[in-house]
Amino acid sequence: MSKPVLTFSQKEADLIYDELRNLHVELDSDPLVFGPKRLNNKVATLRGMLDRCERIFLDVAQRLHAVTRRLLASNTDLEMAKKVLYAEDPETRAGRSVSDRDAIASGKLKNEVQECNRLERVKMALESTLMVVKAKRTDLKDTQGRLRDQLKLCQEEIGLGNRWGSRAPGAADLKPTGAAAEVADIDDILQGVDGEIHLAEQKGDWEDPPTMEQPDEEDDEEDEEDEEDEDESDDDLMDADAIDPAADGDAPEPEPEPEPEPEPELDLGDDAPDLDSQLKSTATTDQIDSFLDGDDIAPPVGKPELDETSVDEILASFEKM
Repeated sequence: MSKPVLTFSQKEADLIYDELRNLHVELDSDPLVFGPKRLNNKVATLRGMLDRCERIFLDVAQRLHAVTRRLLASNTDLEMAKKVLYAEDPETRAGRSVSDRDAIASGKLKNEVQECNRLERVKMALESTLMVVKAKRTDLKDTQGRLRDQLKLCQEEIGLGNRWGSRAPGAADLKPTGAAAEVADIDDILQGVDGEIHLAEQKGDWEDPPTMEQPDEEDDEEDEEDEEDEDESDDDLMDADAIDPAADGDAPEPEPEPEPEPEPELDLGDDAPDLDSQLKSTATTDQIDSFLDGDDIAPPVGKPELDETSVDEILASFEKM
């Protein structure tokens, strides 16, 4: 075993504090979904942290023990040297009081006094560091006990029918429990809506949306008059219904509607031509029979012949109409 160093600087203390700060294991809220390997890994990691904490504790305790022993020896040597000066040194004995003699002796034993003070400071620093190491070791032991409790709970859940999962530690939770958004977050999002800048507005192509025209006072007065007229007409209708004999069940039978008069025939006069004689039939009897039987009908060979007199007579008949 190497000889412990009788010094302990502030830099060494800061290094130990930083290392103790990193000795931390986070516990899962539901370790069963990650599988037994993750829980076993946490147990092994925590065991390694406890081992490192124990080594730091032993190192600091060993150095504190060595410094304490050296401090006691230095204090003893200092007291013996002062007594020798009180008895043999004429300058020290020339002091008028005990405090004067002690001050003269301390001045002559300056190196011994400084060594004792240095050992006192090292002892205080080691004691403070050892206290922090003890607190960290207690915290790690508490975490180790909580891991044992989690393992017991997992075993109980498996006994009830549950199974180990295989979800990755960094995977997203597909069934979040706290999915509700905070009201403050929504307010922060909506604060930037009023400050949006439209590019068309800055470019000059922006057109203000049409606004609703406010009705004039005259229009309001006309609307009020119309409403009053409607109210009066509704009142008249109500009065008419009140005196209507149909309300008592003695309503008269409805009158029959008059039959429509036949439209008068158009009189074309005596000079009207006979259309049946002028317009000759374009289909023969054979074609009509074949059409009724469903056979194909050949188109007529020619059109009916009309002379100029017949056309003039037809147009004259239309003018008389």
